[in-house]
This record gives sequence, C-alpha cells and structure tokens, in this order.
Amino acid sequence: MTTQYVSQNRTDDDDLVCTNATTCDYDSQYDSVLKTNFSNRECAAPSVCDLSVQYISAAPTVSSDRNCTDATICAPGQFVAINLTNATDRECGDCVEGLSFSIVENAFTCTPARVCDEETEYETAPALVDQDRECEALTNCSSEFQYTSANNTATTDRNCMTSDGGDTGRSLSAGAWVGIGISIAVVLVLTGAMVYYLRKRKRIQSRELLLESM
Repeated sequence: MTTQYVSQNRTDDDDLVCTNATTCDYDSQYDSVLKTNFSNRECAAPSVCDLSVQYISAAPTVSSDRNCTDATICAPGQFVAINLTNATDRECGDCVEGLSFSIVENAFTCTPARVCDEETEYETAPALVDQDRECEALTNCSSEFQYTSANNTATTDRNCMTSDGGDTGRSLSAGAWVGIGISIAVVLVLTGAMVYYLRKRKRIQSRELLLESM
C-alpha cells in the first residue's frame, strides 16, 4: 500500500515533495476521505446510532461510515411482533377489529376488547383496532308504571312508555305518586263539601218559600 502522496509537484525551482499519508485507527475510525496520489487521507469516527429508536443497517468499514436507520414505529391499532435489535428493525402486527385494540405506539400486545353484557348493557361505541368498545347500562322499565315499547338491541337501549303514552326511561318516584294521590283526595273532599253546601242551601231556600206561601 502506498503510504505517501505528492504534496508538491516538481517545478523548475523545486523538487517533487512526497508526504507520508495519515494512517487511520481502524478500530475507532474510517477513511472519510480516501487518499489519492495527490491528496492526503482523512479520518473520522463512525456515526453513533441511538439504538432506542434506530438500528445499525450497515456496519462501518475502513472506507465507509456506520449506517443508522430509524426504526419502524408500530402505530395504535398494531403491536410489536418482532422487537427492535441493534442490527434489525422492529416488525409490527395488526390488532383484530372488534376483538382487540391498542392505543399507544409500539404496544407490547393488543388488548382484548370489552364485551357488553347482553342482559344488562348495550354498545354505545364500537370496538376498533385503536379504541375499546364502550357499553352503557340498559334502562329498566318500572313494572308498575311503565311498559317496554321497544326492546333493546346490541347497539340500542330499551325504550319505556308510561301508561299515558309518555315516552320515558325513568318511573316516577314513590314520593311523587304519594303527592299525586293526596292532591286527588283533596280535590274530592273539596268537591263533596261544595255539593253538600249547595244542597243544604237549596233546602233552606225551599223552606223559606213554603213559609211565605202560607
């Protein structure tokens, strides 16, 4: 291997000058600029990969740098099927819509989707690969004051109707029904008292007319 390069050409006044070329320490350097017959070699330390987010896609040689490549990121809706190593990329797998999901990047695994209890719940939001299924409790129709006008489905609530045809998902409280009963009783008592008063007054007027006619 030639260890020198021409640092000065021969002229009429000056002789040819040869200079020893720089020698790189190939345990920690590589030739960043190759030596030619007329230029020196330049050395540089190889690039350092951030192995938390990169992998080494090509190792350094005496004449080339280390190549660092950004690792694949598994998106929400995926999981890490093969882990990232110093020399190989991460590989991703897909969650199954309706059955599993993930909501963070590089999830270790897909999480099983929630299952609504068909007896007591209905689905308010579907299970997607990047979100869980959401469930809410079914409305309970009061057996005494309401009836079921429409049965629930997997994605809709039960519909309840009151006996007067009002659409409601809630029955009146016991206190409300007591209040209604008291109000009705008061109206009946007042009505009876008024009828009694009118009849009594009519009898008195009849006697007065009879006395006047005698």
